Amino acid sequence: MSRCLLQTLLISYFYHEVIKILGISAFEREAAAAAVMDGQVQAAARESSFSRQSCDPSFPAGAIRFCLQETGWSPAELDAIVFYQKPLPRFDRLLRSILIDAPGGFQHFQQELPQWISERFFLKRSLQQKLRGIWPEGRVVPLAFAHHHLSQAANAFFSSPFEEAAVVVIDGPGEWTTTTIAIGQGNRITPLKEIRFPHGLALLYSAFAHYLSAAGAEHLLAHLAAYGNPESADFHYFYETIQDKLAALRQDGSLRLQLENFNIRNGAVVPDARRWEQLFGIPGRKPGGEWTQTHCDLALAIERQTEESLLHLAREARQLTGLPKLCLSGKLAQHGRLNGRLYEAGLFDEIYLPPTPGEAGGAIGAALSYYHIGRLQPRTVRSAGEVLHHGLLGPSFSNFEIERLLRQQNLRPQYFADFEDLCQETAVRLAKGQLIGWFQGKQEFSEHPLGNRSLLADPRSPEVLQRFHRQWNQDSDRALPTLAV
Repeated sequence: MSRCLLQTLLISYFYHEVIKILGISAFEREAAAAAVMDGQVQAAARESSFSRQSCDPSFPAGAIRFCLQETGWSPAELDAIVFYQKPLPRFDRLLRSILIDAPGGFQHFQQELPQWISERFFLKRSLQQKLRGIWPEGRVVPLAFAHHHLSQAANAFFSSPFEEAAVVVIDGPGEWTTTTIAIGQGNRITPLKEIRFPHGLALLYSAFAHYLSAAGAEHLLAHLAAYGNPESADFHYFYETIQDKLAALRQDGSLRLQLENFNIRNGAVVPDARRWEQLFGIPGRKPGGEWTQTHCDLALAIERQTEESLLHLAREARQLTGLPKLCLSGKLAQHGRLNGRLYEAGLFDEIYLPPTPGEAGGAIGAALSYYHIGRLQPRTVRSAGEVLHHGLLGPSFSNFEIERLLRQQNLRPQYFADFEDLCQETAVRLAKGQLIGWFQGKQEFSEHPLGNRSLLADPRSPEVLQRFHRQWNQDSDRALPTLAV
């Protein structure tokens, strides 16, 4: 062995460069921040946890402060801050979509142009200004940008227990891509196939949410579909109309929208209300309007179309990669029924979904992609047991802090030394029809409760559920997550 090589090996053995990265997602549905050190997520939180605004898309100042406080890092220690999408390709798509929709979207374009230029075209400068508002005396940290779908793919694959896997991302178009099939191997993610804006499954699904006045709350379609009648004439007509008039699905999973039946507004694909009313024979639901059986049948029709499209994509991913394991990410990866259908199909031996596969998870993915792909750092694959705890990354509080806050609210806490006694008391109160706030350990980095921050109610009582909906200002037709013990 040469002397030079021996010195290099000794230096590598005794000296390890610690790389600290802050990932950010913002300005879309859900803003978040994540702290990553040497390829391991140390802390992550959604901005809504601090602003108390549901799905807060604003700059995640609170989440960033938490990540630095939780890790004990100072801004001077950061090697990079990585934003989860690239601003210039996204701005290019927005401009081109205006041209596609001309002259319909020009007035809206004039109204939004100043904000687009300041916050999107000059995003790097805007981010640096906002970061200086958090640490005015700190040094300027290098700022990098990752592709949106790469951030989503990295969030799924690099946090999975797989050494290699097929990766499918079904999401909105951060820049141009709406659907990605890739292969993940070690510290690499290689795209194999993509669908580009204005086509894609997530865009079609969102268009139906828009038509039923559930834009931004696509999960309501799944709840409605549960009440749809698959034997009804309406369902069969709606299903055939979607296939014949709205979206052409190919065997390889690619999906092309028939754009004459859609409009493009502010970079989003929305229904042409007049044409859709002619096609389906029903007008779009008005905000706050009643839900009808016809709406449920329409929701079931798009659910079935989405299931079929997802299975085609999964088959294509299996064929292209030849791998028996799948990582799924993006907006539609949050859809429990679709995931169950994919699992039942048996196309893959194992399927992994990150705790937050949507926009917020892009903060983790951006940081991990920069570490492994941008810095060429090796990846340590974690066991399945370790991965199970990957979602518990947010703030936690001591009993002393909790008691102090309760007393500030003139509440008298009761302490249970035995956890079983606490569970027994909770069960008794639930049986009496009380609503319970369950609070323990670290907060989940997820849009949905995983057991540490939950609201509990007895599902046997319709009156209790109605009170639950009223107290939290939720639609009374909305289904609630179910916990079986």
